[in-house]
Amino acid sequence: MLNKNLSGLIGAFVIVLLISSCSVSISGSGLYANRSAKQITAFSISGAEGVITGTNITVTVPYGSLLTALTPTITCTGASLSPETGVIQDFTHPVFYTVTALDKSQQIYTVTVDVAEPSGAMIVTFNIPGQEGATVIDRVNKTISVVMPSGTLLSPLSPIVTVPAEATVNPVSEAPQDFTSPVEYTVTASDGVTRQTYTVTVSDIPSNIATVTSTAYLVSTGGTAHETITGVPKGTSKATFRAALAMGEPNQTWSDDAIDSTVVSGNSLAVTAHDGTTIVTYTIAVNLYGLRELGPGGGLIFYVDPINAKLLTTGTYMEASLSSFDNDYWSNITTDSINSILGTSSRSVGKGMDNTNLIVGQSGHTNSAAQHCKDLADGDFHDWFLPSRDELGYMFTELKGHAVGDFGIYLYWSSSQGTATTAYCQSFNDGNKFTVEKWYPYKGRCARVF
Repeated sequence: MLNKNLSGLIGAFVIVLLISSCSVSISGSGLYANRSAKQITAFSISGAEGVITGTNITVTVPYGSLLTALTPTITCTGASLSPETGVIQDFTHPVFYTVTALDKSQQIYTVTVDVAEPSGAMIVTFNIPGQEGATVIDRVNKTISVVMPSGTLLSPLSPIVTVPAEATVNPVSEAPQDFTSPVEYTVTASDGVTRQTYTVTVSDIPSNIATVTSTAYLVSTGGTAHETITGVPKGTSKATFRAALAMGEPNQTWSDDAIDSTVVSGNSLAVTAHDGTTIVTYTIAVNLYGLRELGPGGGLIFYVDPINAKLLTTGTYMEASLSSFDNDYWSNITTDSINSILGTSSRSVGKGMDNTNLIVGQSGHTNSAAQHCKDLADGDFHDWFLPSRDELGYMFTELKGHAVGDFGIYLYWSSSQGTATTAYCQSFNDGNKFTVEKWYPYKGRCARVF
């Protein structure tokens, strides 16, 4: 009986202690009261109710209030509150309130007090969908700052603006705006006379993207501070090299001090991200051979495979033999089709060797322009072939078009078939491509891939 009475007395004492400290009632009774409760549930100053968001409390007091001497009324759960409710405070700066629970655990609240604008000429909230963090509103200097995610286009953005009842704001809420420069918002109070102008600045988080891309070269994407750019044509100028690259983010800065006026292997490009600290250095590799240079087979290079759109499966370059052969038939088989195997792809870059093998492999084949190339051994290489229609086109453009290769103005066979009885040739006078009967005796020029 004594223990039961003692428990009741202790429980009553705890409840009295809680009520006197935090002005609340506690769930449970006696020894079963919530010993970990430590929450501010209401906060007001001169009738102005505070907005409690987590452990942050904001209160807007009437215009003319002095922040240096305000008396808050606070309701909370817990054993004690410091500073206590009803104690005058200076709210010129945020004030911290600590609630202590029965179990001695604590929760700290930050209280910020603002003074309302005269006659309600104030922006209460200003938010842009997708923004990072909370908007910063400086009601003294009339400025508003919003931060958007990295890379956000600052125009157009449609902010949501709230003002007191019967007040108006211009520009109106949700009207699209260009925030690449600060924008002014003017609030007119309900009296139609009182106005306040806020300057709104929107920025994005500085990006850490320090990558580049290219459709002309192969750019590594290892995600490290040291990457590579390969497949740069021999003889490329610094200006041409830069023009073939695209920024991964528009606020990057590039340093090309380590790139020669004519790019060479080992040159490097340093890319600094918008954040100013993330840097990626790209080391450049230039192709070993350039157009119209001599290849390892002693021929003239007329094609370099684009590194981002490779058409050659066995190499990167094609070279043309230094001399033409005269007056060979396309094939002594003039009515058989090889297109059933290759179709129209036989005209493409990279198909010359396949075409050549199919031509010389025809039943009854004894003589052809393709066979002439198969028998060629220039440079001690035995992998020469009759170029396809498109390969022959590059030969005309890159060699004959630059007056190298001693081609003359003749018609040259390609290894691409038109129909069962015709094949493609090209005029090295005007560049025209057309089909003719296979039995015509035209010139040829062999090619090889390496």
